[in-house]
Formats: sequence, C-alpha cells, structure tokens
Amino acid sequence: MRKSKGSTVIQQTTINRAAKYFLTANQILKNETIDLLFEEQPAMINFFKYLDEGHPNEMNKEIILQITSIIFIALRWQKIKVKKIRLSSITKHLDKNAQMKSYFSNPTFEFDDEGFDAFWQDYKQKHIMGYALFAIRNQFRSEVTTERDAVFIFYTIKTISDIITESTN
Repeated sequence: MRKSKGSTVIQQTTINRAAKYFLTANQILKNETIDLLFEEQPAMINFFKYLDEGHPNEMNKEIILQITSIIFIALRWQKIKVKKIRLSSITKHLDKNAQMKSYFSNPTFEFDDEGFDAFWQDYKQKHIMGYALFAIRNQFRSEVTTERDAVFIFYTIKTISDIITESTN
C-alpha cells in the first residue's frame, strides 16, 4: 500500500466511490484489482483458501472477495498504508470473532438496525461495516438469500476490517 497521509480510517465517500468503480468495472479490471490485493497482501490468499475450504456457498465467497477488493481500493485511494498482514493476525481475529459468529449463527437471532447501530457506533472502521450492510441489503440483495448468509458475510467482513485496523496502526 502507499504511504499514509493522516487518518487511517476509510471515509464513507471513498468507499462509496470505490464500490461504484469496482462494481461497474469490466472483468479484466476486477481481476487486476484482486491480483494486486493478493500481491500486496499474500496472507489474504491463505484467508480466502481457508474460507473456500470451510464454507460451501460460492456466492457468499464471491461477495466477500468483491467487498474486500472494494475496501482495498478505498485504502489505496486514501493512501492509507497497510502493513503486510501476517497469517497469525488473520487467525487471531478469526478466533476473536468466533464467539460473535456463534452468536450470529444462532437460527433464532434476528439482525436488527438498533443492534447494528449500537455495535458500530464506536467502531474505528465503521464505514467499512456500514458499506458491508448496505451491500448485503442492496447491491447483493438477489444473491444473499438467507439471513444466515447475510450474517456470515457481515461477520467475515468484520474480521477483515479488524485485521485492517490492526495493520494500519
């Protein structure tokens, strides 16, 4: 990533621009963006291998990859420097968020706006999480067909956001 100039928090306008840029790009540009992500952050290859082996829904994995690519575009555009992500950091955050995933995976849990607002009000990268919720509800509405899928995608993006937060400090 490029050298940071100021804040390490992704701004809402930047992530919105990055989403529009990525989602309207041709497949060649999307592939180049994903290749650059993996070149700059090789540990993310292992993260996506882990995800590929542990989750059967191909569409969810594709959505997670697309949102992650959008996040990394926004980081580049804001010139936020991200240290090389270590595999140990990924596993640490997966472990840390496992309890949250268990809670969210409970079939009786209903995801609601008030709970989300309380969760992300003080969260450093809240614009990432806000975009993730928007994307799940709007941009990928036809692909995200169950509440369980939505929660899984949200949880995974939160894990990625936690890794990014740690790597930009």
